[in-house]
Amino acid sequence: MLPSPRGGVLRVRNFRRRVFDVAVRAVRAVGPEGFHPHELRHTAALLAIASGLM
Repeated sequence: MLPSPRGGVLRVRNFRRRVFDVAVRAVRAVGPEGFHPHELRHTAALLAIASGLM
């Protein structure tokens, strides 16, 4: 879980609406349609493998 600006819990729905979806729209020219936060886990794993960490 991520902390909210007020110190509480930032729920997934709020994170998607306030942070993630805004960032995806900002780079829509290079980002795929329907991109989801879970896909970042796969990207992180692939980068770790490629760099020799795993």
